[in-house]
Amino acid sequence: MHPSVVSDRPGDCPICGMSLVPAATEVSGSPGDFVAGELPDVTLSPLQRNLANVATSTAHRTDLEKEITAVGRFAVNEQLTAHVAAWISGRVEELHVDFTGSMVTEGEPLLELYSPVLIQTQEEYLTTLPPEDGPESETMKMVREQLRRATRQRLILWGITEAQIEELEQTRTVPTTVTIHAPASGTVMKKMVHEGMYIKEGQTLFDIADLTSIWLLADFYEKDLQALRLGRAIEVTTDAWPDRTFTGTIGFIEPVVDPRSRTIRVRAEFPNRSGRLKPMMFGTATIMVPLSNILTVPASAVINTGERQVVWEEVSENRFTPRYVTVGNRIGEWVEIVDGLEEGAEVASSGGFLLDSESQLRAITSAAVSAATGHVHDSGEPDPPGTDPLS
Repeated sequence: MHPSVVSDRPGDCPICGMSLVPAATEVSGSPGDFVAGELPDVTLSPLQRNLANVATSTAHRTDLEKEITAVGRFAVNEQLTAHVAAWISGRVEELHVDFTGSMVTEGEPLLELYSPVLIQTQEEYLTTLPPEDGPESETMKMVREQLRRATRQRLILWGITEAQIEELEQTRTVPTTVTIHAPASGTVMKKMVHEGMYIKEGQTLFDIADLTSIWLLADFYEKDLQALRLGRAIEVTTDAWPDRTFTGTIGFIEPVVDPRSRTIRVRAEFPNRSGRLKPMMFGTATIMVPLSNILTVPASAVINTGERQVVWEEVSENRFTPRYVTVGNRIGEWVEIVDGLEEGAEVASSGGFLLDSESQLRAITSAAVSAATGHVHDSGEPDPPGTDPLS
């Protein structure tokens, strides 16, 4: 009932009054053999071992997979985002795409822009075209061709397409407005223009993102840094699609640890042609890290004392000795042993806490008896004559 009560002769417990019984285990070695800070071996009889439910497992090498998880947030793939800006000042006469979220294809009209400067430049371009009739000197022809190339280049730099220039050459009529087309296919994420609005050169009009590929931004703890590799597969589950698992690839690892959260941001790219994944959606990211040829024991075999980890090895039949080990990864019911144990060792996979408790109790009792009788000092030598063994 009270394991702290220990006596070297039969009697009653001073706490509860029950009769004291012989200890269930035998600790090998004499009191003088115990070293400060170390646990002594524990020897059990077959009956005691059966009653204490002490079972053993073999430390062996195997291949396992470690699972690392983190919460992530989906974001627009910046590499597939097109920024539409005004290349020339003017007034928006008509909007073909008039709300955020619209789906557009490359080359699709976005808006009609009225620009006096652009109209003037197109008129100048028409004057550089070859005359429909009448002779032309070689000198005039050369000058006109130089002006035509310069004016044409100016129109292209202002966003006029080759098709629009060809139409201008064929009709020889300057339109009052010019059409601005989508530079890429995707979803309109931002619309910063309205009909009748005057815009300036360089002003942002639209942001178009291709959502067929999407990013996941996940923060992993710095202890998982060794598991993060460029090109490694990463799986994500979401609340929106709990029955589906999405697979992507790590494309970037932040070079700096966040000083506040002590995490490292990882960016992974996911194919999204189905459109199920949306920007700003949350997901649980999982990375499976293969671990090859690692020494493992059951997790129940490792006893964490707070300062160190102990494994009880059966060195001979029914005799157990403590092994102070360095542990690595914990994968399910298995623990990796980095140092302190040899492959093939038989360790207590159950009943280890009983062995550890009994060994500590006997070590404390032995130390107290030795101090009281003056048998040993820490050096193992008898107490000098005339000294107080308890001082």
